[in-house]
Amino acid sequence: MIANTIELEVACRNMKAMEQALDILRSEMETTNPALFAATSKAYILKAQQLRCDIAEYLSTHPDDISLLLRPGFAQVPLAATKEMEQQYLTHYDIEHAVEQDREDRMNYLSQDLIR
Repeated sequence: MIANTIELEVACRNMKAMEQALDILRSEMETTNPALFAATSKAYILKAQQLRCDIAEYLSTHPDDISLLLRPGFAQVPLAATKEMEQQYLTHYDIEHAVEQDREDRMNYLSQDLIR
């Protein structure tokens, strides 16, 4: 939950970073690896949606702060930050995916053993 204008700016910056990172993923992966894009993009989309909801909730109780969103330079995100974020997420996703795949392989092996 956003409590003040500083947190509003941080939430807006984070939302923009999520959207920019999603755009980068889309441009680099959507045509070359649609399955990985679909799996990877879910986290970005969910986080951006959550931030949008938080921002809307805050602005519904603080309507005077809407003008902050129109201020030039408000919550700008440098492109380098989104590239770094993308790389960190993909590395985390690869590790998480490998662990999940290993777990599935072990379960399949055990179930085959029980069938015999």
